[in-house]
Amino acid sequence: MRSDWKNRGVGWALMTRLIAVARQRGLGRLTAPVLRENERMLAFCRDLGFTAAFNPDDAETVRVTLALDQR
Repeated sequence: MRSDWKNRGVGWALMTRLIAVARQRGLGRLTAPVLRENERMLAFCRDLGFTAAFNPDDAETVRVTLALDQR
């Protein structure tokens, strides 16, 4: 990512669009692994309503999940 785009809301806009499209298509949830040390991404996900939990498949990541049926 270009540094001149940081903190300009591009990531937020893309993620909120992704969430909207996933809801429109009837998905029940979004789930993704995030590196444990990536505190900015984890905070970003929490701000969007994702919950973070231990990832049993990979000790170096946290599994973030957003239930899409809850608004």
